[in-house]
Amino acid sequence: MSLDDFKFIYWMEWAHRMWGRSLGLAFVVPAVAFSARGWVRGGLARRLALLGTAGACQGLVGWWMVRSGLDEPETPWDIPRVSPVRLAAHLTSAFGIYLGLLYTTLQLAIPGPPPGLVGGPAAGAAVTALRRAAHPVAALIALTALSGAFVAGLDAGHAFNTWPEMGREGRLMPAEYWEEGGLRGATSSTAPAQFHHRTLAYTTLAATTGVWLAFRRTPGLPVACRRALAALPALAVGQATLGVLTLLSHVPPTLGTLHQVGALTLLSGAVGLIFTLRRGPTGVVGAVKRAL
Repeated sequence: MSLDDFKFIYWMEWAHRMWGRSLGLAFVVPAVAFSARGWVRGGLARRLALLGTAGACQGLVGWWMVRSGLDEPETPWDIPRVSPVRLAAHLTSAFGIYLGLLYTTLQLAIPGPPPGLVGGPAAGAAVTALRRAAHPVAALIALTALSGAFVAGLDAGHAFNTWPEMGREGRLMPAEYWEEGGLRGATSSTAPAQFHHRTLAYTTLAATTGVWLAFRRTPGLPVACRRALAALPALAVGQATLGVLTLLSHVPPTLGTLHQVGALTLLSGAVGLIFTLRRGPTGVVGAVKRAL
């Protein structure tokens, strides 16, 4: 590593840490001030305390991740890298905090049921069925994003830069998949990590499209539910397209960053859909029950 390379990494790491600490202050100081004035109480206070604690722990997880890259390499030509598992933990923690903040923000900004609700047994059944389908789809999107963290941690995007086949042999599943451990190599080997990420991406695309097709003409759904439902497959198509372009371009930093932003955007869309279907007295399920 040259001195200029070290300076680039140093200032990037420094900026990342300072930005994280600044975010912590931007969250904690107003939260304490609002609590002292009695503006934050009950469940909201507990949730903000939990999110603040998660933010503090995120710094510890980041240190734990960086520490894994400071070990002496086994050979002089080895490139120091952080643990892919710890990188995935750091990313998962960041995504979890963001999604918690997003859901809390939506609850505060839109406390009542979504507009456009049409009561009746059909509406209640439709909302319940869509809600049951939305949660597994959201979990699948999260799992796909998690698998992408292992692709990034292993630099697996710099291999098999063809699509839809993997490698020059024209295989959808490369021969290296079994040579590198198959499912056991999901967190430690290039071919399994990329193959799993591709497979999960295809499954996510099919699942979001399938849910939209199944419920797009369902009568009685609120307008907000319909819009969130229609946005989900559109976001999935955009994210999949961006992923293919990133792979074929050998993962330039700009496209790699946009692909990560796309994953967060798709997760946000799933959380938005779940929010429109929320339970409780101010949620859509409660409103349907009252209409009955």
